[in-house]
Amino acid sequence: ITLSFTRDSKTFVFSTFPTKAEVDQAKKDKKKPADGPKNGLRIMNLASGDVVRVERVKSFQVPSKGDGFIAYLHEPVQTTEPKSDNPVKKKEYGGDLVLRNLTSGEDRTFHDVSEVAFAKDARSLVYAVSAKTEESNGVYAVTPGASAPQMLVSGKGKYSKLAWDENQDELGFYGGVETKLYLWKRDTPAAAELVSTATPGFPPGSI
Repeated sequence: ITLSFTRDSKTFVFSTFPTKAEVDQAKKDKKKPADGPKNGLRIMNLASGDVVRVERVKSFQVPSKGDGFIAYLHEPVQTTEPKSDNPVKKKEYGGDLVLRNLTSGEDRTFHDVSEVAFAKDARSLVYAVSAKTEESNGVYAVTPGASAPQMLVSGKGKYSKLAWDENQDELGFYGGVETKLYLWKRDTPAAAELVSTATPGFPPGSI
């Protein structure tokens, strides 16, 4: 069970799971895992006892050293696409990422998100995009309470393994058609390429 209190102890956030009856029924109906019952999320205001219920939630993050916001990622959409050497192929795109303001109750939604990394101080939310239009793929950063997301890098390929350093000043990740290692220093305009297959000492397939 995944559960968390916000730093100010005003909100309790926890995952919910399908009941045994729902799981058994899905098996009886021979549903594939992608089509079966999904986990959910509950957001409880500890002062009032009010609970917000959210369904089909893949994961959530609560900043451990910042207040006012949480982020949760909905399950991605499964799409069936034809492929020459395989008649039917399941391709997974990103889902909707929701950034919730716990004070106002307002939500901001970012589409086609496959991975999320929320800084502990709640000042930066970084996410990777996996979209049907591959040119939209990339890694973006948004400041909670601010305006448009900041593009750190974009282009075709898969972007993953978002990881903050211990001080939360830098974030590393992989991405691109030919996988490269990137580093983003917070408060800079874009991510910098660190290592690629063109880097001396790193042969193809080693990254």
